[in-house]
Amino acid sequence: MGHGGVDLSESSDADDQEMMDAGNVMNLAVGINVGIDSPREGLEDTESPTDVDRLDEDEPPLLGLNGDDVVRLIVQALLDLGFREVADHLEQVSGVQALSPNIQNLRTAALAGRWDQVEQILPDIEAFKSESDARKARFTLYRQKFLELVEERRYDPALACLQKELAPNISDEPETLHKLTTMMMCSNPNELRRSASWEGKLARQEVMRNLHRFVLPSVLLPERRLLTILRRDLEHQRRMSLYPYTAQSECSLLEDLEFDIEKLPRRCCHQLTRHLDEVWFVQFSHDGTKLASASKDATVQIWNVKELMYKGPKNALMHSLSGHQHAVSFLTWSPDDSALLTCGNGKDIRLWAADTGQCLQVFEKHTEVISTLAWMSDGEHFISGGVDKLIIFWSVLSGEPMRIVDHGTQINDIAVSNDGSRLYVVCQSNIVRAYDLVTFEEILDSYFPLPEKDNVTSMCISEDDSALLLNLSAKNNPNPEIHAWDLDSGTIVQRYLGHKQSRFVIRSCYGGEGHVLVVSGSEDCKIYLYHRMTGALIETLWGHTGTVNSVSWCPKNMNLLASASDDKTVCVWGV
Repeated sequence: MGHGGVDLSESSDADDQEMMDAGNVMNLAVGINVGIDSPREGLEDTESPTDVDRLDEDEPPLLGLNGDDVVRLIVQALLDLGFREVADHLEQVSGVQALSPNIQNLRTAALAGRWDQVEQILPDIEAFKSESDARKARFTLYRQKFLELVEERRYDPALACLQKELAPNISDEPETLHKLTTMMMCSNPNELRRSASWEGKLARQEVMRNLHRFVLPSVLLPERRLLTILRRDLEHQRRMSLYPYTAQSECSLLEDLEFDIEKLPRRCCHQLTRHLDEVWFVQFSHDGTKLASASKDATVQIWNVKELMYKGPKNALMHSLSGHQHAVSFLTWSPDDSALLTCGNGKDIRLWAADTGQCLQVFEKHTEVISTLAWMSDGEHFISGGVDKLIIFWSVLSGEPMRIVDHGTQINDIAVSNDGSRLYVVCQSNIVRAYDLVTFEEILDSYFPLPEKDNVTSMCISEDDSALLLNLSAKNNPNPEIHAWDLDSGTIVQRYLGHKQSRFVIRSCYGGEGHVLVVSGSEDCKIYLYHRMTGALIETLWGHTGTVNSVSWCPKNMNLLASASDDKTVCVWGV
């Protein structure tokens, strides 16, 4: 809802139009059961009263909602949208006020800085959630008053406010009281604002916004409450319907979003057949322009995605990287996509230039198979982990290890958080450990290490660093699971079932617009697409004839998915 393009500079015709724009809201509000004897009273139009009389008593017009609450929300929303006259009229005809008189007077006085009136009104307000909240509310108001007095260099009344009004409300917080006392020593207003993290008189609005935390919502609504509810509902619909994979191209308050499976990349657009043996890993570059695959044939193929999608595989191959003497099982793109690292069943790590395909550096220190690699956020260092139980921190420039950590057990996978602060390590002992990348110390708290019952073969971290996706291999479990761990609470927040994994390393990833999907390979030759939030299996993709080892969703094209399989092919999926 908005002003509907109304020119506010026009005469009374524009005012009439504004009233008409809000007419539907008015008709809803005045017709609901809020104890109004005559909902038509005061409305000046010629429609039949039966048109807006209350709905039939047998019908549930409010779906169990409280009528007074609905009116108050609508009044507040009208005020937020600038329809003050309409809001006032709605309060008049409904007999319901968005704010109680005392709260309205308090708001008016506080916003105007009339602190003597605030002091007179506060004792009459009895709608605080608790006595503790009452003290917090008084402290919030009087702190604003105190800082304004200090800014105006009115030190005597400021000191009186501190002693008589602030101190009684924070008697158990001497540090806070001491900090406020030091504010009187600030030499100028700018120093005061910096020290108090305060915006002067502009902070009055923030004070009023904070009060709703202490006052019963039946008396003081949280700011923009109806608009917040509507926005939250839209966001919930987006997540649940997997928007933009919906029948509707845009989100609207006027209709529910409906999931449309045809919008998902379910069609195998291209099957890449350049590898001569099983393909164990596939990954798009961060900018989505290149796709790389690693194979048991000891090579890595790099494809130009644009050429591939527009012209097909024939001229899309950029480079075939040869140099490894053993199967290549893992690769990772540098943060700027200028290079990539590869490793596998040999004991060497190779750094390649993405534009030329030239091998720039070979790193050798591991004594057994190297399982995994991860770039650090600066692009100048990376980390490797292997069957030899070592985690090695490397310098790209020197080609030498900076630090070697004996983890004590085989390393299956590692991941660096996107903010570069943490390293997560999956090891053979069915746990996930975390390390601080500043101190290189293991993080041991109430959450870490994360315990799992089955062998964790691979890991994927969410883009916002809030979750870890773990693939579990269960030899004796016919129903293997993928677990999503919430890193803020240290709990499993979702489990994904249906795929098959008992013998091989299977990888999964987050995918789709807004990462609303979880995608996994499987030993039954299929790709599984799950609803990230609910865990529901949405679709299975057929196209491979061997185990699907790895999947990757294009970061820049939300309708592009790649998969790598033991059938020696890479499939690229689109709409």
